[in-house]
Amino acid sequence: FPNEVKAIHEAGGKVIRFLRRPHSDGHPSEVALDGYHKFDATINNSEMSVEQQNQEVLSILIKWGWIEST
Repeated sequence: FPNEVKAIHEAGGKVIRFLRRPHSDGHPSEVALDGYHKFDATINNSEMSVEQQNQEVLSILIKWGWIEST
């Protein structure tokens, strides 16, 4: 929800959006951020395996300086 993203940002955190939608779901928790454009990163994981998604998140965390490259 937008208020949760705002709270994360105010606390110094960052938010990554994953774009894959395995189900058509109109629940507010699934669509509340559809028009939101203040994500710190976005991953289009519609064609990614779990391992590929994890690698992409790791790359983002390294880019942000939150963890060191391995």
